[in-house]
Amino acid sequence: MNSENTDQPALPLKAAAFFYAGMATVAAVLGWIFDINILQRAGQGGENPLVSIAAGISFGLVIVVISHMLERYFEWARRLNVDFASMLGKITWTRAFGLAALSGVGEELLFRGFFQQGIEVWTGSVLASVVIAGLVFGAVHVGPDPRRFAAWTIMAVVLGWMIGVLYVWTGSVIAPIAAHFLINFLNLSTLIRRASEH
Repeated sequence: MNSENTDQPALPLKAAAFFYAGMATVAAVLGWIFDINILQRAGQGGENPLVSIAAGISFGLVIVVISHMLERYFEWARRLNVDFASMLGKITWTRAFGLAALSGVGEELLFRGFFQQGIEVWTGSVLASVVIAGLVFGAVHVGPDPRRFAAWTIMAVVLGWMIGVLYVWTGSVIAPIAAHFLINFLNLSTLIRRASEH
């Protein structure tokens, strides 16, 4: 990874907080308007939150291991990480934790809590809800250069489908939030560690 990545200014955490808080607010307002509980899947309830957290953490760890394997064996994955480091600028541990937590909560409340569940309620199809929500999730993960970050978008679609299945299985948005947070935090931690080596 190029050392120049650490010299780029980072997006202020306050701006990210405002953006993701906006996502969570939109999810809450739309959930209220359409009578959708954005915290729990319709028809499921009573699950132990600790079980959902454990499921999310386990899922997140598997995804991180897979992403490291992809980077080890494929040039496009290595190039994508370099591009990410350039795009994100200097990353601190505080910023990594904040971005991971904010994105995990904001995105999952909107895409799983409201959007996926809403599609399931309106269509009556679990499969349609997982597929469509995953496609929309991928569509918003485009990056500043769609061609350069095409692999990220494709990976986001697949990950969106997988997290969607996790949400259906656990019935709680807690598991997707835990998984999303862990994936982002550990991947950002890798960028921090590598930047410190240069």
